[in-house]
Amino acid sequence: MYEQSTTSTPVSAEPATGAETKTGAAGAPDVPPVILGKGPFPFLTLMICAICVGVFVGIHQEPEPYSWQALQKWGAYSATSIYGGAYWGLVTSVFVHVEPWHLAFNLYWLWVLGSRFEKVAGWRGWLIFFLAAAFFSSEAEFVAAGDSGI
Repeated sequence: MYEQSTTSTPVSAEPATGAETKTGAAGAPDVPPVILGKGPFPFLTLMICAICVGVFVGIHQEPEPYSWQALQKWGAYSATSIYGGAYWGLVTSVFVHVEPWHLAFNLYWLWVLGSRFEKVAGWRGWLIFFLAAAFFSSEAEFVAAGDSGI
């Protein structure tokens, strides 16, 4: 099924500079460069994480952080508001976290997965994916539960 190559590749005695990637059969990379930490710094992922932290701190500066008034001020709209036309709340709600454990869990996975996605797809691709995922996941929750959640 698989053929073993009988040709040999010349080996350099010079140390690798870090710019090359290991190649396997047919010259395909064994390890994607993103796993090796190559590529641009995930600036957009860092900004999204910072927005989440900023919103969390802002909510907890409110006199009643668990009230709809405070949550709406920071981006989480009630079902009534969304039915009334505040459709942007389907996207802005993804930045709202009230409990520290919720924020920590989401930031961890946002950084782990988001930074890799951004390195592979670029910041524009990551932004499009992030906004679409925010909208459709919030819409699915809204349709299934009849309410918005944070």
